[in-house]
Amino acid sequence: MTETEEVKRISDELSALYGKAKTKEEYLKVVELGKLYANTLKANLATPNTVVSTVLSSCWAGYYLLLKFPAEVTEEDKDDFMERIDKLELQTKDPSVKAELLYLESVAWSHLMDNQENADWCNEEFKKLVSEGKVLITQVLKGINSRAIKEMDAKNWQGAIKIADEIKQFSKETMEQPENIGAAANIINNRGASKVRGDIDIKDGIKDLVTALDYYLKQPSVPMKHIEGIRNRLMEAIKKL
Repeated sequence: MTETEEVKRISDELSALYGKAKTKEEYLKVVELGKLYANTLKANLATPNTVVSTVLSSCWAGYYLLLKFPAEVTEEDKDDFMERIDKLELQTKDPSVKAELLYLESVAWSHLMDNQENADWCNEEFKKLVSEGKVLITQVLKGINSRAIKEMDAKNWQGAIKIADEIKQFSKETMEQPENIGAAANIINNRGASKVRGDIDIKDGIKDLVTALDYYLKQPSVPMKHIEGIRNRLMEAIKKL
C-alpha cells in the first residue's frame, strides 16, 4: 500500500467512525484512534498538513465529546483541547487545512468555551483566507451540513437549526455559484426539515424546503434523490399544518 493509499484509508476510517458516533465511548474511540494515527504518520515523516487533514474528523470528535457529555468534563479538559487545536493550526501551512482548523476553533470558542471574542477572531482569519481565494467555500458549507446532520440524527432540532443558520454569513450570490449551490441546498433543506420535524416553525420550514428545491433545480445535473426527499418532507409539513 502506497503512502497516499494509507492516508486515504486512515482518513476514510476515521470519517466513517465519526459519522456514526453517538455515545461517549464511540466519540472517545475516534479521538484516541486519531491520536494513534497522528503519531504513526509523524513517525513516517508525514508533513503537518497531511497529519491534520487525515485526522481532522477525530478533532471534531474531540469537540463533540466535550460538548455532548459535559457532566464529566473539566475546564482543564476544554483548555487542553483548545490548546491542541491551536497548536495544530499554527503548525499548518496549507491554507485550506488551516481554514478547516480555524472553522473548528471558531465553533469551539463559541459553543464550547462561550467566548465570542475569540470565535470572532477565528472567523476574521478564516474570512481573510476566503477573500484571498485560498479556500473553497464549498468545503465550509459541507462542514456546516455535516454538523447539522449529526444534530438531526440526535433529534436535536434546535441545535441543527442553529448550526444550519451559519450559512447566513454567505451572500446569496456566493451560495448560488455552481460549485457551492449543491452544498447550500443541502443545508437549507436540512434546516427546513428540522423546523418541521421539531414543530418549531412549519411554515418557515416549508419556505426553506421550497428554496432548497429551487437550488437543486438550478444544478446542471439535477439530484433526483434530493428532489424526492424534498417532496417527502413537504408532505410531512403539510400533514402538520
